[in-house]
Amino acid sequence: MSVKMDGIDKVLGEIGDKAQNLARLLVTHSAPRIAPAIRDDYRAMLDAERGIARADIATAVSIDDAVRSEIVTHLSALVGQELEATFREDPEILGGMVARVGDRLVDGSVRSKLQSLRQTLGRPAAVTRGEE
Repeated sequence: MSVKMDGIDKVLGEIGDKAQNLARLLVTHSAPRIAPAIRDDYRAMLDAERGIARADIATAVSIDDAVRSEIVTHLSALVGQELEATFREDPEILGGMVARVGDRLVDGSVRSKLQSLRQTLGRPAAVTRGEE
């Protein structure tokens, strides 16, 4: 238990007494199931105060740092906020990228374009009458 308390002092020492007291309370009363939710909510509040949005970006293949930087710059301009981006590979999107920034979804994947095309081709053609 003392190792955890020492860790709390080191990690949260600069943040303040209230954060340290909350962390000690959670550790003392063994609240591992709610601690992640509190951490996530605190991070969201801190990000909002700093004007930072978090982005989860999936690409079909690995991309280099220059392309990552370009994507972050473009998405940041799109949402009007500084971004902290996490990149991951998802071969199921086939190509392009899918980005989630808060409650916004930017889907530029080949998979979604193919699904859209499939739906369009599956619809009956519009019937138009020629001039009689």
